[in-house]
Amino acid sequence: MDMLNFEDLGDVLDDEEAEETKFEKFGAFHKTNVVFLLDLTHKMLLPSKMKNKHSGKKVSMAYACLVAIRQGVLDMIKHSSLGGGGRDRVAILGLMHKKNVVLLDMQLPSAETMKVIDDLLGSISKVLPVTQSFAIDLGKAFDMSFTLLKDLPGDAQIFVCTGNDDPCDTNLRKGVSEKMVVCSKAMDLTQNHMMSIKLLAVPLEGQEKAFDVGKFWREIVSDQGQDDRAIIENLYDLTQHVCSLTRPTAIVVPNGSNMKLRVRDPKKRGGYAVQLHVNLYALSRSRDLNPSKTFRIDVDNGHFVLEARVRNGKVLKGTSSDMYTAIHEGESTAEDDDANVPPSTTGCRSLPLQTLYQRKKVLKFRERDMKVWNSNEIADITRHNSPRCIEIVGFIRNDKINREFRRQSPQYLTLAKNSEEEDEASYWCSLWHSCRRLNITCVAILYLRELNAPKQVLLTPHSQVRDPQGVLRLPNGFYVHHLPYRDRVYVEVRPKQSTEEMRIRQKAMGSLQRSLEAISMPFFYPVRDKNAENEWRVLEALALDQAPPRVGPTVMEYPPEIKGDIEHLRAICATNKDAESKVEPIKPKRQKK
Repeated sequence: MDMLNFEDLGDVLDDEEAEETKFEKFGAFHKTNVVFLLDLTHKMLLPSKMKNKHSGKKVSMAYACLVAIRQGVLDMIKHSSLGGGGRDRVAILGLMHKKNVVLLDMQLPSAETMKVIDDLLGSISKVLPVTQSFAIDLGKAFDMSFTLLKDLPGDAQIFVCTGNDDPCDTNLRKGVSEKMVVCSKAMDLTQNHMMSIKLLAVPLEGQEKAFDVGKFWREIVSDQGQDDRAIIENLYDLTQHVCSLTRPTAIVVPNGSNMKLRVRDPKKRGGYAVQLHVNLYALSRSRDLNPSKTFRIDVDNGHFVLEARVRNGKVLKGTSSDMYTAIHEGESTAEDDDANVPPSTTGCRSLPLQTLYQRKKVLKFRERDMKVWNSNEIADITRHNSPRCIEIVGFIRNDKINREFRRQSPQYLTLAKNSEEEDEASYWCSLWHSCRRLNITCVAILYLRELNAPKQVLLTPHSQVRDPQGVLRLPNGFYVHHLPYRDRVYVEVRPKQSTEEMRIRQKAMGSLQRSLEAISMPFFYPVRDKNAENEWRVLEALALDQAPPRVGPTVMEYPPEIKGDIEHLRAICATNKDAESKVEPIKPKRQKK
């Protein structure tokens, strides 16, 4: 019986498969660790041509840079994975005029980070540049940045925000100049520790000569970071530049690659014509400013491209109304590339899907396993005043789950008492036992009314937890791990299913069926209190301080994978319940006087 989608939902790749990666970079599980080195020397604190939008007064270039950094941190919070900055980290280093480096510790982008930046803005706006000094200790700043970034997983970026193209002291000390030391450290960071150093060059008002970008890179950072330099002319461009450089790395597309992307079908109201889920977020938030290597897709306004090829970093429209093509700039000519493109028609969807990207420990999902909520379904949930709803869509073996999710602080889905939901209790108890016996995790859709949006979660079964005194602290239930948003993680891979794979899948289905038939309810212990006569059911507590509001019984719509077996589950639980009722309770022994 193919009632449960056991092996199709997700898996990870072996090392051999990972070597076949066609994309050089990927942002699905990308971490961004950013250190801003803000020059606070004399000229950076002088009034510039940039003005405060509210007061109309001229502000210093250091103030303008900090405003741009603030917007960049806000953008990191907005676009960070898992919502609310659960993955990215940011730090700010102020390079003072007396060669002191003021350090703000590495932290997650949050409201606390914004408060620190706001305090800095208030301080900088009141600082009067008295002492004239132009040298900044970049060597010390690089050392402190390395100390912060060396143990953090993910991409490490160091921003140098300055208007001085010659910031180092030229005096020789023991035969070595500061420029030589800084250049050596910068080369070590970029070549040996895979850290990128980016220059945010800003023009100073009244400066006799323009900022010499080539001189800065040549004498300070050698030949590293050539693609990341830019001269900013106004505050808006400054803000946009910082935001673009702090967003996840773009996918680098090989020459002639076909990509089918998630798109709304205009012919179907609310429908999707989905061929392939790629990381649209990473595609649109490129750190690579070289258009010959990447192309960007705007996901903010909801317009997605269905099929794409790349040419000069641009997505080109094809012959069909709902298909788009583009050619990547490469060695072959445009005529040769266009000749290899199959005609863009609506019938192209029947062509076999190409595996574009494979990476170790990345969950893979297929479109039919993803729940797309329509307005009618959401209305049904809100009409019954149900604050939460969970729908199981499939299963993944525990040893195939990305460790990324295991480092989260999980929420809880506990089995709680309520005699009105007896059938539902039987279903969840059976599901819990099956997951424990087969060592699998459920992939589910969680609808939260307060967010008005569905979320995809992993439900990992856990046994009860008792303290040393034997008091039950956490009953049997499920850990809830929230998966990242859909447009950030899903890469669809459809390998050919061999006969052997089908046999393995059928064997897994049979094992799950036998496990369901062998469920023993007495192993599921309730808390022994005054209300012990009540049955246990699923309570979506989700780590709330108080119990969720009590709602009336609702008809639960089970997914099609398990709907056909619900009656069987109920029969099992009812049989076990009758067997339990025949067991006489053990009378406590009388204590001797």
